[in-house]
Amino acid sequence: KVRDSDEAVQSVSAERLVNEIKKHHAAVSGGMGLEGTVEELKGRVGEGDLVLVMGAGDVWKVAEGLTSISS
Repeated sequence: KVRDSDEAVQSVSAERLVNEIKKHHAAVSGGMGLEGTVEELKGRVGEGDLVLVMGAGDVWKVAEGLTSISS
């Protein structure tokens, strides 16, 4: 169960996070869903790169999808 209040949950979104980060890093993108994110990263990630995946729910699918890059 989520411990945050309904108000706190409503005040945060992926779109808002992306927009805030873009203020400092122009190459940030979002809104592609889990599968779209995996495909986008596969085209960008190379040997020696570090990808940090954090989140709740099924975000683990992004990390799992990326493991096929080096397989």
